Amino acid sequence: MRDVPAHGLVIGNPARQVGWVCRCGHTLDAALRCTTCPRTYRRDGDELAAEHQPVSLE
Repeated sequence: MRDVPAHGLVIGNPARQVGWVCRCGHTLDAALRCTTCPRTYRRDGDELAAEHQPVSLE
């Protein structure tokens, strides 16, 4: 049995990783950018780490 990495998206039984999800719950694209919010991530070993987030001036 293996642990699911932080932000890992798994399906099936037995589970297999098929992608990554953002902190907001939406899937990440191939460049590890959220498809909904401005968050970006980078690979950190077998897990993801959040990159610097842009600050909104609104």
